[in-house]
Amino acid sequence: MKKQLWIVLAAVVLGSGSAGAKLSAQQQTYFNLLKGKMISNVNSVSSSGVRGGETNVALPGMEGMGMGMSSKDTLHLCSDGSYIRNLVDEAMGMKSSSRQTGKWTVGRANSAGFALMLTPKGNKVAKALNLSFDGERTVVNDERWYRMKSSACK
Repeated sequence: MKKQLWIVLAAVVLGSGSAGAKLSAQQQTYFNLLKGKMISNVNSVSSSGVRGGETNVALPGMEGMGMGMSSKDTLHLCSDGSYIRNLVDEAMGMKSSSRQTGKWTVGRANSAGFALMLTPKGNKVAKALNLSFDGERTVVNDERWYRMKSSACK
């Protein structure tokens, strides 16, 4: 009996943050807007300026130096509640990349939007990203991201 109770408790604790957890109507609406989508953000700094989302700011004194840095963050949000996150950084001709997988869900909404909860594979603690929609724009942690159909999952 103790073993069965432990299994039930473990299932409740582990299932509470999963995509199968009960969502409010508003959370379900946001989940439906994001499932099967990819959100992406590109930031770069070069001799022609700084680019972040839609912003471009010239950097005085860097003209013609051939210097540049960029980062691209893509987050594929699959319909089954899994995600794939790819981050590529490039600076001074050197490139590094990382890939993370895990589970995603929608956290409680607030006045500015809602929380996109990402739980990396092997972790029990979710990281919250503040996400909102302004018409067609998707904003993550106060930065413009682009939302489109995912090429990695449905």
